[in-house]
Amino acid sequence: MPLVLTQNEQSAAAVVYDDRLGTSYEFPTKYQKLVQPGEPFVYYRGKRSAAGGTQVPHYFGAGVVGAVTPTDDGRLRCTVTNYQSFSVNVPLKRDG
Repeated sequence: MPLVLTQNEQSAAAVVYDDRLGTSYEFPTKYQKLVQPGEPFVYYRGKRSAAGGTQVPHYFGAGVVGAVTPTDDGRLRCTVTNYQSFSVNVPLKRDG
């Protein structure tokens, strides 16, 4: 089963991650055993939109985890390889 990497437009969390869509993903060290080079993943976006409203939570792309390196702030960063955006967003839940 592929990993799910969250790439929100707006977050309620106090922590800000230096994520670069389709290029790199920063994450806490507690996920080090899960985020391994060669592991496929899908990108997920939650309901908070950058405009301040809400949107349908959805999956919007996929890729493969590349090299994982430590960051200066005690986290980890992986490169993203083979990134492909979906032509249509895939909703988290289906109606009906």
